[in-house]
Amino acid sequence: MKESGGHAVKLEGGEEVKESIKRILNGRNTCYGSLRCTTTVHL
Repeated sequence: MKESGGHAVKLEGGEEVKESIKRILNGRNTCYGSLRCTTTVHL
């Protein structure tokens, strides 16, 4: 993020992104998120 000038990263998934989330949080980055409990359907 620092090198690209990005302000946010969107991660989707569950268990498969857990390690990425840990690294982001350990880097003292601000974190926000949402939890979706139902399947999203795109028409």
